[in-house]
Amino acid sequence: MAREKGLYRRKDSPFWWIDTVLPDGRRICKSTRLKELDAAEEYLVRLKAEAYEALRRGILVDRDWADAVVRYVEVSKDKRPLNDDIAHLRRLDPYLAKRRLREINMEALWPFITDRRERDGVSNATINRALEVVRRILHLARDEWGWLERFPRIRMLKEPKRRVRFLTREEADRLHHALPPHLQPVVQFALATGCRMGEILGLEWHRVDLERRVAWLDPGTTKNGEGRGAPAQQRGTARPEGG
Repeated sequence: MAREKGLYRRKDSPFWWIDTVLPDGRRICKSTRLKELDAAEEYLVRLKAEAYEALRRGILVDRDWADAVVRYVEVSKDKRPLNDDIAHLRRLDPYLAKRRLREINMEALWPFITDRRERDGVSNATINRALEVVRRILHLARDEWGWLERFPRIRMLKEPKRRVRFLTREEADRLHHALPPHLQPVVQFALATGCRMGEILGLEWHRVDLERRVAWLDPGTTKNGEGRGAPAQQRGTARPEGG
């Protein structure tokens, strides 16, 4: 019966635990720090009443980072590729999982930045990709979900300027001949269009116009989530290094 109300006991804890969805849509999964069932039930009733009153009066709810991550993945899965974002979110989780959205700022993110630099040895550019995901979620929380009143400044780390160089016709030919046969058409298409590997492998034939020498990448299949045309260039032209 207690479990049906959203309360349960764990073998490793003397306290009653909550696992329920509040009237404002938040899922709560935490310890009550209470050992008596009656007291735990009273605590849960109070939480639900406060959430309902805040919802009725339009009061801003103090949301957790974990709530925002779940919401972000849910609303974004049909709009943009999420594999990279999810990888970044998993690395951020030990640093942000227990924080409120309003607590997330550069000070809260600095241990993550330091560990990625010193322990994992990754570049500022890699760290910035994770910080961009944080900024994207916080923007949504403020502008669309109404979970934040103001947006904290998340400062990007300094990145070295990328060197832009195009492959010559001879370099493109050598690359083509050095590849195994099954990769040659993929790389040839990449050299002709500038498309990324994922965009090429996900392309369907009905999106390719051979007569006009153009392919169409649907929204949600590109890195930024926006659709675009990919006209074929003359053979031997390549995209810049690092693009």
